[in-house]
Amino acid sequence: MFRKYSILVFTLFSILILFGCGNGSQQTQTSADKELSQLEEATLETVTLDVKGMTCDGCVQTISKTMAKTDGVDKCEVSLAENSASVTFDPSKTSREKIAQTISDLGYQATLLNN
Repeated sequence: MFRKYSILVFTLFSILILFGCGNGSQQTQTSADKELSQLEEATLETVTLDVKGMTCDGCVQTISKTMAKTDGVDKCEVSLAENSASVTFDPSKTSREKIAQTISDLGYQATLLNN
């Protein structure tokens, strides 16, 4: 009889530890991930450029793909309709000027806007 209760108590205790602590660990990890993401976003900068010379979606794709391969660039949104590009980057790895030069090297006229 005592053995049955011991096994039951051990099983319940194991379940509590497995599920109770597991959820807390996941919440802590999720909180840590959120804090890291917020810290990374805080160190990123966004620059908007006026881009002249784009004539089609191929131009948009060329700029987008090149920016995606550029060290330090986190995100790039190019608009053919607005003749612009918005680039989010890590200033410790690249600069506004280098981004503008990279686009210009593709054959477009990229001008930094005041932002």
